[in-house]
Amino acid sequence: MERSQSQSGMPSGDPTVGEEAKEVLQASLCLSILTQKPPVVQRVNALIDCIGPCRGPFEKQVKASDLREQQNRLLLQKANVREFVLPLLREDDDPKQGMAVTAFDMEGEAFPVRFKLWCSKVYVLMSGWKEFVRKNRPKESDILQMWAFRDVRTEGLCFLIAVRRSKVAGQSADGSTSVEDPKGDRVSPAVSHSSSVASHSNSNV
Repeated sequence: MERSQSQSGMPSGDPTVGEEAKEVLQASLCLSILTQKPPVVQRVNALIDCIGPCRGPFEKQVKASDLREQQNRLLLQKANVREFVLPLLREDDDPKQGMAVTAFDMEGEAFPVRFKLWCSKVYVLMSGWKEFVRKNRPKESDILQMWAFRDVRTEGLCFLIAVRRSKVAGQSADGSTSVEDPKGDRVSPAVSHSSSVASHSNSNV
């Protein structure tokens, strides 16, 4: 099975990379709640506290097939899975059989899904994926910014997924891409600044 792992059974890889990814993710989540209501703030703060070993971010452009309810799956690029997800797997994790994992949105809401290797060819998030789509309403050509991490409470594998609207969907006057929240309001996503957050992660986290 494809994975990067130490003899102790814990995820292997450069710990500096993992810690930097964790700091960027936590900083992005902190920025995302600046204008949110208390229930969302509480969920996101709880999510920040549970982030353990972490990898990312990586991006996935939404295709029409990713949005079809009857298919109910998100197709992931194999190269991204190898670099960002497989290093977090443990001895008893088996994507070929399918793994119960949790996907979180930027409001800290949890969506139970399955991470699976289909036909030894493609990796997908499936089963509960349509619930994430219904709530967050990604559109074709939008960009999903994703992190993979281990929950320090449950030790389960998790994904954090932020929806970034494509330029086709709309662009603000300053050229930054806009995001529609679930109510249909257009807002600027905190995660669009993750690259700048990464360069200042030590001062922001």
